[in-house]
Amino acid sequence: MIFKPELVRAIRTGKKTQTRRKVKTRDGIRLPCPYKVGRSYAIQRGRGQEAEPETISIVDVHTERAGDISYSDARREGFRTTDDFKAYWVRLYDGRWIQGLEGENPTPDETLDPIELVARFEKAHAATLVYVISFRLDEEPRYLAPAARPAGTVLGYTHMQHQAMPDEPEAIDAEEQERQTKDARSMEKRRTDNDTRSVRSQLEANIADLAARPDIGRAAARRLDRMRRDLQHLERELRAA
Repeated sequence: MIFKPELVRAIRTGKKTQTRRKVKTRDGIRLPCPYKVGRSYAIQRGRGQEAEPETISIVDVHTERAGDISYSDARREGFRTTDDFKAYWVRLYDGRWIQGLEGENPTPDETLDPIELVARFEKAHAATLVYVISFRLDEEPRYLAPAARPAGTVLGYTHMQHQAMPDEPEAIDAEEQERQTKDARSMEKRRTDNDTRSVRSQLEANIADLAARPDIGRAAARRLDRMRRDLQHLERELRAA
């Protein structure tokens, strides 16, 4: 399955799990989607390009109009908003219109007015029937690659054990890595909170001991009372953080 290079990166990071392709017809008859649920497909950056190491598996296919895309589906497509998706669609499928818009003095693509691109989508592309193809990135063993990455490695990892660092175990997947990172951060926060409470308790005990001394003067007593209030205020701020 062919994707633009920037969308291949989004697939690898899990930001893109859906794609839309124009429905094809023959003699006025709508053809079924060529990508089948349950099948795995190689990822390519362009027609005739070498396949990427990863593959994707199709989990759902249905048909709708391009303009029916929802915000959540635009996110699954790898875009921030539906308008971002619509502008990208026009850039991808409406080159002649863009060339006419640019005229004899071409404008860099990134400076095209997004509002005008979205308006063009609504006018010329919203009714286009598309296959909505949902997929997942196939899980394959990943191994840490050497610093000088050989061909076939991706982002410092390789799926081929013979290209991995010697005696390198299989790497955890991105989802497990994120979970472990969150657990570590949560544990560190609990440890910090416990340390803070321990120090606060010790300070309060020291203040109470000093305040109970018979030889303490009024000025010192007021200072200790102010320190106690400051501790209470600090505790409220920490709880709110």
